Amino acid sequence: AMTAIRHVKDIDRELPQAKETEDTLTAIVSMLTSPSSAIRQQATMAIMCITREEANKHTAATAGAIGPLVRLLGDGDVTVRRQAAGALKNIAVNAENQVLVAQAGAIGPLVRLLGDGDVEVRQQAAGALRNISFNAENQVLVAQAGAIGPLVRLLGDGDVTVSQQAAGALKNIAVDAENQVLVAQAGAIGPLVRLLGDGDVEVRQQAAGALLIIAVNAENQVLVAEAGAIGPLVRLLGDGDVTVRQQAAGALRNIVGNAENQVLVAQAGAIAPLVQLLGDGDVTVRQQAAGALWNISFNAENQVLV
Repeated sequence: AMTAIRHVKDIDRELPQAKETEDTLTAIVSMLTSPSSAIRQQATMAIMCITREEANKHTAATAGAIGPLVRLLGDGDVTVRRQAAGALKNIAVNAENQVLVAQAGAIGPLVRLLGDGDVEVRQQAAGALRNISFNAENQVLVAQAGAIGPLVRLLGDGDVTVSQQAAGALKNIAVDAENQVLVAQAGAIGPLVRLLGDGDVEVRQQAAGALLIIAVNAENQVLVAEAGAIGPLVRLLGDGDVTVRQQAAGALRNIVGNAENQVLVAQAGAIAPLVQLLGDGDVTVRQQAAGALWNISFNAENQVLV
């Protein structure tokens, strides 16, 4: 089995044949139950590295890695917990694995790890929940497991990666209509609005994206405006990052589903930047800007301004 660990460096360097990778993973998986924490550390690190490769995410599941990794989320060794969560995060990028990871009972332990004292454990746990929640059924299960409150608290974590992953997880969870209400009730809107001004581009992407999804709900459109989101979102229309511009324009498009917000968004100076974005090089930016202007123009005065 230790030969399998040494072989990981070769896997990282050059992707071997699928059978060879599966044999290597099967050998490493058998080490996950070792009584030695040093061996468990090496095995979880190896699986975390191997599963960065797209093809290996499915192979790791086939080799039986998911169940033992879920059990290691409760390991007494912080490095093992961190790497087990990181490996599950990687494995759950694969759509089929999102279902398997949830079925293996990962959600509850991952939610508990959101409160771990180790910052990297929190990063990996929030990231794993973010990936698991791309699956529609899992969005409900993650909410039922009590993830929303801890994720909202992590929006204010001192670590930028934790904030990124928490905002991304809330964005995915809120794709479910009922969860849009629960996320708002848990107090997510204010912290997400604050993150719109963050210096980190991925934090801005995820925060604007989460507000876009949350504002699909009619009552939330009012709450997002009341939380002061409109001004920061208007400023993000000029962001240098294309994803930020997409999400900001999309969020404004949803917010102005509310008639009063149509007036507020126009007053905040959104019309000119949205018109400018109609010429953006990115098709999604152009779609979202056009959609926002369409909604804004349901207001008679705004028709003149546009």
